Amino acid sequence: MFFDEKNKPYWKWKKFYDEKEWRYFSSNPILKISKYTNEIELDNQRNQLNENKNLEYLLIKPEWIEYLIIKDAKELKYLKSVFPNNDYYDILLTKIITVKQILNDF
Repeated sequence: MFFDEKNKPYWKWKKFYDEKEWRYFSSNPILKISKYTNEIELDNQRNQLNENKNLEYLLIKPEWIEYLIIKDAKELKYLKSVFPNNDYYDILLTKIITVKQILNDF
């Protein structure tokens, strides 16, 4: 990731896959690409955007998902609230694997 702090540009490795979140570029003309001067600014901006309830949602189909990794079975309750459509939920149940299963089986 490229940072520019006090007109001293530098590169710093950032593993985005560790963040466990989607990357999606909107076609909404109001949204803009932001530049960050340091990681604190990046985190602050991300937190502000995450609190914004007016962001558009990315519509996905459960068929597009191959695996859904959750920490443990307790997270199934949350999944039910995210996908209230019973058909979607039933499809997703067949794709779930827990971290414990991965650690034990692989």
